[in-house]
Parts: sequence; structure tokens; C-alpha cells
Amino acid sequence: MNIFDFHTHFLDIRNLDGELADLAEKWRMRAAISCLGLNGRLLAEPSLDAVQRCNDKVAAWSAKYPQVFYPFCYINPKHGLNAVREIRRCRRVHRMKGVKLWIACRCSDRRLRPVIEEAAALNLPVLQHAYARTSRNLPGESYPEDVAELSVKYPQAKIIMAHMGFDWQRGVDAVKPCRNVAVDTSGFDPESGSVEYAVRQLGAGRVIYGSDAPGRDILCQIGKVVSANISEVDRTRIFFRNAESLLPKDDY
Repeated sequence: MNIFDFHTHFLDIRNLDGELADLAEKWRMRAAISCLGLNGRLLAEPSLDAVQRCNDKVAAWSAKYPQVFYPFCYINPKHGLNAVREIRRCRRVHRMKGVKLWIACRCSDRRLRPVIEEAAALNLPVLQHAYARTSRNLPGESYPEDVAELSVKYPQAKIIMAHMGFDWQRGVDAVKPCRNVAVDTSGFDPESGSVEYAVRQLGAGRVIYGSDAPGRDILCQIGKVVSANISEVDRTRIFFRNAESLLPKDDY
């Protein structure tokens, strides 16, 4: 199969990062990859220096596997104009292919505006973490409704809501009217019907395969799409065509 995994992580842990690279090479997979922490410690609200170190590390790692990994720039929107400058640096110096946002602040927060505007200006996709937990969300963690609100304000941006919002039916329903929002299939158990529901409500062109590796079992996540009751044309779009269409064309 031709597979582009839109949601993977460089953990800065040699054996786990190596296993991911080995599997991707063996399967001839490609992957968008971001670094959210240092030495295996995730940083939910990183300093500017930590963000820069994360981005430099994932860029160096990706350079070792240029046919596999497509680095995304990790940003803390609370850094304001420095966050914008970091996006520019990552694009200019490392030719990064997108922006990754986690839980420093909810994506409906006005502090996200300069980041989204810069990503849109550079034609970079934005992969936004979103969860609707059964309990209360983490501080700064976006709900699917936050993603929908962001989309309305910035219809020119290319936004991918990670994990289908975790509560996948709620997540898909929240962004259904938002034509510039796609969802990725990562980060939740392979529940029967989740991919089919997303395809019915959004169309296959707005559904993208992702695994959240190495934190999730890649083969289990692939199984969500392989076993889904959808057409082979739609499966192909989800596994790699949609991802390809979102990446900058000048250096894809």
C-alpha cells in the first residue's frame, strides 16, 4: 500500500524513534513528523528556546530519512510574534511542510491568530490537536468546536483536526460545515464505523490517515482504514492522496 501518515512524533528517544523509522522504511511509508518535547519529555507549554530546539531536532532527524519524514514546525502561540518568526525560520532554513499545534492554548484563543495567518500566507497546513474527553479537557486543550470557530475566522487556512476530535461523532459533526477543515484518523481506538461516518459526513477528500505513532500501534491504526466499508478510491484518498494535496507544492 502507498501510505502517508499525517500524524507522527519524534520523541527524542533513540530506540522508539529508530523503530518508527525502520518500520516506515520497510513499509515504504511517508510521514509528517513533529517534535513536542526533549529527551522523551513532552512540553505542553514550551519556552521559545525549547520550541526551537524541538524543531531543530526533528529537522535533523528528518534529514536522515528524506524519503520518509516531512517535518512540521511545533509552535507555542503564546510567544506572539516570536512564534511567527519561528514558523518563518523553520520554513526558510529547514523547508518544513506544516505547523503543529498542541495544548499551549485553545485554538479559538485570539493569540492563535498571527500563527494561523502566517501559516496561510506560506500555504502550510496546520495540524491542530483536538479532544472531546469523557472527563474535562486539559488546560489549553481544544475541543472540536474550537476548531470550527477557528475555521470560520480563517477560511483561507488549511486545518487538519487531529484524532477526529477523539469523540469522533461529535468531532466530525462540529467541523462538517467547515470546508477548509479535514480530520485525521489518529489517536483513538479503531472503533467500527468511525471512518465510514467521517466519509459520509465530510466526503473522503476531508479524511486523512494518521497514527499518532509511536504512541499508538501503527498497524492497528492502519486497520481502521483497511477494514472500513468504503470504496477503494476513497481508501486511496485517505491513505495518501489527501495528504499530498495539502503539502506545499514547491518542494513536495
